[in-house]
Order: sequence, then C-alpha cells, then structure tokens
Amino acid sequence: MTRCWYIIDAAGWRRIDVAPKRKGEKRWDFWSDFRVDGPGDTGWPAFTQLVVRASAQAVCRAIAELAAELEIECTDVSDQPDQWHEALMLNEQILADGQPLTLLSEPSTDFDARLLDPNAAELIFEKLGVDGAFFGHEPDAGTLMLSMYRQGLLALSWSDSIQPGPSHALTFYPDGRATAEDPRPFALSRLGQEPTSPFLDRYAYVAHELAKLGLDEISPLLTNRRISAALRLDPENVRHLG
Repeated sequence: MTRCWYIIDAAGWRRIDVAPKRKGEKRWDFWSDFRVDGPGDTGWPAFTQLVVRASAQAVCRAIAELAAELEIECTDVSDQPDQWHEALMLNEQILADGQPLTLLSEPSTDFDARLLDPNAAELIFEKLGVDGAFFGHEPDAGTLMLSMYRQGLLALSWSDSIQPGPSHALTFYPDGRATAEDPRPFALSRLGQEPTSPFLDRYAYVAHELAKLGLDEISPLLTNRRISAALRLDPENVRHLG
C-alpha cells in the first residue's frame, strides 16, 4: 500500500512526495524539509551570522576593543574590497522606527574556519549591551542554531539537529532561573501551533524570532546586501574570538 501525504492550508492542498526519487537520495523530513519555497535541499547553506540592534560603527568598535583585549590584530578594510575575502562583513540597515540594525557574517570563509561562534557572539553582545541574535546552519548534522540576547544578556539558546547533534531549548530569566525544554515542541508553541504537531518548519521558527528584532528577510551570505563595513582579524593568532 502506498501512503500519500498532503498539506492543506490557506493556499489550498498539495501532495508531498516523501519517497526518494533515486537510489541514495534522502527521504523527506517532516521536521526540516517542509518549506513553502521548495524541499529541504533548497534551505540555508553553512553559515553563522549576528543580528545586532546597533550601528555597524558600534559593532566594529566593539570587535576592535575585544581584539585589543585579546591581543589580536584587527584591521578595518571597509575601503579595500580586495581584502574582503575571509573578512567579517557588516550590513547596516535603518528600521522603520529609525533605529539601526546590523548584520555581521563571514560569507567567504569556510564554515570550520569561521570566527563567529556562540562564544564570540556572547563576547560581542556583552560588550555592546544591546538586543540581538546569533544564528546559523551546520549542514552535516542538519543543525539550526539560534541564540537571542536582551540588553547584552543571553535570553534564549535554541538548537535542533536532524542527525545526532545539539538539540535543546534553554530559556534564561533575569532573576537567574533557567528552563530546559525539547526544542521542537518549544518552537511549535512559539509559532502558535500544537506542540505535538509533526509539521514544524524550523526555518520559519528562526525567522519568526528574528523578525522580533526587525529583520524581515534573512540573507545567510549577505547576498545583494550593501556592505557597510569590513574587518580582518589576524588568522595567525585567532581561531575564534572566544
């Protein structure tokens, strides 16, 4: 007997093909691959990124101060596009409320060589004392990661993996309390869905949280984004900021 799955929503109904089309192809995964714009293999590349409720200038200043404290050479190469390869790239935009929002990423750096990791994010947000987020995608385990910050302090650490890997939802409160939950029911609840639903769009959950900061469109590699600033850290002396 062949079992068929259908999605029924405001756009109508459509069949989901869960079987591999060719030998060796992966099966469709309810937890990750239901995307309105295509199957899971059209999702995000390997990347990490910071979303910061501050100007690009303020973010650059914080990174430069951290680099000085750690005795790491930091060079502003904003006016030298030929030096942008493997640099920290910043995109600043002005939100409707007139406040700046800066994206910080490393679009031309191999994932394993990236400087931006959870430790680096924590240092940067502690230095700035502002709201923001660290998020990314690690494709080997199918891991989506998200950390939310409030006034420089970690408020939420969420991670979910398709293969064995990091999976948690940790919420931190101002009074020192912390709670740990299963990441998938947690994400469903934040999206206003039943926590037992098999239809979790993990990407939509991350986008939902980032939208609270004013980010209306996610660009993992800053594609088609204006580069507002660029920094290079001496690769001989640092693997990550933390």
